[in-house]
Amino acid sequence: MLLILALGSLFAVGFFFIYLLYFIFVLRTDRKAEYTKRLSEIIATPIARENLPKVTVLVPAYNEEQTICAKMKNISEFDYPRDRIEVFVLDDCSTDGTHEISEMALRDFHIEGKILRNETRTGVNMSYNRALEHVNSEYVLTTDADAVIPPESLLRLMKVMLSLADVGGVAARMMPLYDKTTTTTRTAVAYGTSLNYMYEAESAMSSTFPGSTSCMLMRKAAFSPISASYGSSDGNISLSILKTGFRFIFAPQIEYYEPITENIMEQRRQKIRRATRLIQSTLLNRKIIFNKQYGVFGNTIFPLRFLMMTVCPLLLLLSAISYLIGAYLISTTVFLTVTLVIGLVLLLGAKISMKILNLITSFVIHQIYLLAGLFLSPRKMTVWKKIERRSVSA
Repeated sequence: MLLILALGSLFAVGFFFIYLLYFIFVLRTDRKAEYTKRLSEIIATPIARENLPKVTVLVPAYNEEQTICAKMKNISEFDYPRDRIEVFVLDDCSTDGTHEISEMALRDFHIEGKILRNETRTGVNMSYNRALEHVNSEYVLTTDADAVIPPESLLRLMKVMLSLADVGGVAARMMPLYDKTTTTTRTAVAYGTSLNYMYEAESAMSSTFPGSTSCMLMRKAAFSPISASYGSSDGNISLSILKTGFRFIFAPQIEYYEPITENIMEQRRQKIRRATRLIQSTLLNRKIIFNKQYGVFGNTIFPLRFLMMTVCPLLLLLSAISYLIGAYLISTTVFLTVTLVIGLVLLLGAKISMKILNLITSFVIHQIYLLAGLFLSPRKMTVWKKIERRSVSA
């Protein structure tokens, strides 16, 4: 019994030690204030509109007939010279009216663009690879069909890119959209908020990943073809940008809106898939770890993130199993008490609005998703079933 409890403690210490290192060496950085101040100054600086470069907007789409028209309308409202924007709809062999509605929307909203249709489903990663071969613009904005980008966001992203020559990609902050608060949305918002803190601290120090292709501006010169069936598109793109010698950063002052599912089963499917593909991206780019070429990102940020995504979920699982077995060996009463307390904390974090409890519950749930993703990571994933989300407006 004592050996089992000792093992549980050892696993728990290892788990918290990794997060403690991340907190000390990354989250506590004193560069955040200077970083956000610099970005705010850049965004607030006027720019001559005649000097703005052309941007190609890439919109991956598979059976998006319900959202694609609203997406084209959203793009048509960008506060950016209309003659400097072109749109490529990346139709991944849709079986509904996505192609026809996209053509009509481009025409009705007077948007320069075209539909690049795959003859067979190839997935988002390959769609990006093929689309970039057709892009002549120096800058590329990636965005999803259901994401809503405020009119000023593209111009703000471009100001950052034009002001920071060492930046190859910049991602905006996701603002969740949902009709009602549920266990699913509460945990998703809590986890998303913590990720934003991480992205901001990492960007202030060096670079971050993966950002989000729902609203991300990049230099075409910083893009190199990504794996078609292994890794997430945003994870692969952000890390490929780093490998071309540029930084990839997160701009917390620039926002976009995206609907999130209110259904726990849909979230589970989405998050496990997301965890799987992000872990694949880290494994695919593991040579970055402790590579001096990537500076602070390679020596500190990426190694710790790698451990947090792959080792920590295993340590938490082993620790929980050890403690529960130890409690059971002590007595059935202790086992039931420990189980009840843990269950009550997680339940309260899922059902009531209390930040600390919401964060604890969200953290534990996402560790489970990461654990599932870790076991699924050897499996290649090219295409997948869409997540059902309510269409809501910003």
